Amino acid sequence: MIRTNRRNGIALIEMLYILALMGIVGLMSGKLFVASMRVIGSAPQSQDRSARVDRMTDFLRKDVWGAMKIDCAPGAVVLTQADGSAIRWRFSYEGAARIGGDLVEQRWSIERMHVESGGATLRLTSSSAPDAPMEFVSQLMTINGAGQ
Repeated sequence: MIRTNRRNGIALIEMLYILALMGIVGLMSGKLFVASMRVIGSAPQSQDRSARVDRMTDFLRKDVWGAMKIDCAPGAVVLTQADGSAIRWRFSYEGAARIGGDLVEQRWSIERMHVESGGATLRLTSSSAPDAPMEFVSQLMTINGAGQ
């Protein structure tokens, strides 16, 4: 009878390889868990920041849409409305502020914005996204030919 030398069981070196692989997988899954928790924690802050910018741009869009004249200075804009009233906007490191015809000041805590005008268009650029400016167009200035 021919006898073959067959191993039954797991050698010690194989067991060490398995333990090392399990350690690496455990370490990677721990880091993945920590990164996921950071993203989950920062998501509400990003959503809140985005909502504040959306509320501010909604007011600015309406103000520019009805403006007969846009006067732009560094960090400030004066929009003269069709009825002759002026709406003032200020953009600083603290955020944006709007003072309407009723002299009630509204503030939004947002990142620094750069503002410039050209004809019937007001361009607002975020410091975090300089390649994606927001443009607001005045309907009344476009109709009167100021946007050409």
